Amino acid sequence: MKLSTKCRYGIRAVLEIARNYQIRPTKRKEIAKNQGLDDSYLENILIDLKNKNIVLALRGSKGGFILRTAPEDL
Repeated sequence: MKLSTKCRYGIRAVLEIARNYQIRPTKRKEIAKNQGLDDSYLENILIDLKNKNIVLALRGSKGGFILRTAPEDL
């Protein structure tokens, strides 16, 4: 099965967020840097993940993205 680039990047973003699940929210720039993804393209992917209730976006200086469910439940 072939996955689109957007799908592959989304999976990589979710994996990066899952690594920090019980530790802290993961910032978009951190995901982009660690995974080697374009920051502006990643922003659109994270919005889609948020709209599909996969991740939750937290605002503020200690904000970022967290998974809505435990990683083992995905």
